[in-house]
Amino acid sequence: MQFSNTGRPTDVLCCWRPQHSQLLHEVLLTAELIRFPRFRVRRGKFVDQQIRPDATMLVGDGASPVHWEFDNSTENYARVKERLQVYLRRREPVIWVARTESRLDGIWKRAKALGDRAFFKIAGADVLYGHDGTEYGLDVFPGPGVPY
Repeated sequence: MQFSNTGRPTDVLCCWRPQHSQLLHEVLLTAELIRFPRFRVRRGKFVDQQIRPDATMLVGDGASPVHWEFDNSTENYARVKERLQVYLRRREPVIWVARTESRLDGIWKRAKALGDRAFFKIAGADVLYGHDGTEYGLDVFPGPGVPY
């Protein structure tokens, strides 16, 4: 798939052909997900349709779901809050990824009600943050609080 009119094709980990307006989101999310090759990933129509995360990673022998939300700063915080409300009714953990520290901080502040089910990450960083600010290296992912 071509990300632009020039250059090499860019592989995107999804089960559909994204619209051009969604392509950057899919490329950046793929860059996050391929860092965890030992876990299976579901995308598109294969995720839980009640919550519709950007991706679901199946972790451990019991294949416990860990949902992923990639924030590309294209939606306002009211929409982010709507997404957070969906996760309040669920028990599975969710990892929120944002492109900038300020955007991640804004999501983090609004996600307090999720407690230890919420994790946060800056795109491309090697650190995952727990709801309380605890840092986890990606080598120990999914870390305490996330089912293995």
